[in-house]
Amino acid sequence: MKSAFLLLPLVALLLAAPARANEEVGFPEEGPLITLTLPEGWVYKHNEGVLQAAASEDLDTMLIVRPLEATKKEGSQALEEIKAPLDKTYGEAIEYDKLEEGGTENLGFYILNATAKTQTGNEGVVNSYIVSIMITFPDSDQLLLAQFLSTEKGAQDNAEAIVKIIQSLKKVE
Repeated sequence: MKSAFLLLPLVALLLAAPARANEEVGFPEEGPLITLTLPEGWVYKHNEGVLQAAASEDLDTMLIVRPLEATKKEGSQALEEIKAPLDKTYGEAIEYDKLEEGGTENLGFYILNATAKTQTGNEGVVNSYIVSIMITFPDSDQLLLAQFLSTEKGAQDNAEAIVKIIQSLKKVE
């Protein structure tokens, strides 16, 4: 779960950011397109155009929000852009569910759930859960990605928080 492409920036995040009460956060930091509410105790940081957040210093549940290079008209490329780093990290140990559609009044969501099996030194093989939400806008071709990565324990401990964060996503008007 703690893959190299996520671990170092999040460790730095936890060392530098104090835990906060429920807080509405905009993304991107300059000229936000969306807002979301992070639960009490979560820490976050904007870092080089990416929003990074973690539920705890254990890094058992993490959130990354970033823009996608592909546009709404390039749906298959966007999906590949989401899957490529996961496939590189987990190889054949990752399984994807069927792509689901959803959204809110003014945002569209394409949700891709995945489960990856990872070998740990002391726990053996453990499941990691990845929820990738491609966010679309009715008036723009731009796409954003909100991606939750959780260990099995993190998914159990933070399931309610993840749902609340997803429900809090809204377009900045």
